[in-house]
Amino acid sequence: MAALNFEKFKNNTRIQHAADNAPAMRLGETDHEAVKILQEALIQAGFPIPDGATGAYGPETATAIRAVETKFSLVIRDKGVAGHEVIAKLDQLLTKTRPGITVVACELQLLLQRAQTAGGFTHNQTIENAANLLSEFSIRLNIVDRRQTEFPFPAGLVDPCVKADISSIRMKAEKQAPGMGGLLRVIFCQFVTAPFCGEHSFFGVTEGGSEPLENGMVFPDFILINVLKLRPDKTTLIHEMIHATGLTTHDTDPESVFSLSSNRTVLKPEHAERFSGRTFARHL
Repeated sequence: MAALNFEKFKNNTRIQHAADNAPAMRLGETDHEAVKILQEALIQAGFPIPDGATGAYGPETATAIRAVETKFSLVIRDKGVAGHEVIAKLDQLLTKTRPGITVVACELQLLLQRAQTAGGFTHNQTIENAANLLSEFSIRLNIVDRRQTEFPFPAGLVDPCVKADISSIRMKAEKQAPGMGGLLRVIFCQFVTAPFCGEHSFFGVTEGGSEPLENGMVFPDFILINVLKLRPDKTTLIHEMIHATGLTTHDTDPESVFSLSSNRTVLKPEHAERFSGRTFARHL
């Protein structure tokens, strides 16, 4: 059987067989789970499928496969078919073996907290999505979950554009869970309805680092996530985690989770690479 490194490819027997041309995957493929994995891989590698990962191998998937064949000048007899050449190329693109990029397997330490204003909605889907995206690079999440015990925030709603609000909620979070060095603190709270610092900030913000809060105190990077607004792509947490690596300039690729687009699906190797050097990362 072909030696595959991409985690989802390694764990799917149908794709392993397709990588050996035994047989390849083509239009009308009946293993919908394998097709969905293939489609997700194509999208993550930068070959869009307009309808997304539906699990149906139709013309859009065949077109994406042909784009891989064309871009890398693969010698293929049957165009639009996912066999050894295509799957091997995708496997190379989606693993840490990409030239110039080294993603080190590690465990990211997160501390989750919840302000009293947060109600019952805690964005579990954004956490699960972050874990799934990171797993493709052998990066795991180790979560210390303090959301069950809310901490008081008398001011009510948080304005992510106002340093006084950010400083206040960070101090309240510190009182509930002091210290916690080596963990990336993620605070779930309610934002004001229409902040003036941009639509993006309505979902989440990353603060701290080298920039002191209003009271002059300096904290490591921490994240605020608005429980009132869930992005359809469920990428707010992973987007803000990348900010917590010190990166501020957003990606121009609309499919990248570090872009400002409305359809973010791909965690790029260059962004995954940044996590291993942070204080909240523990090497495996």
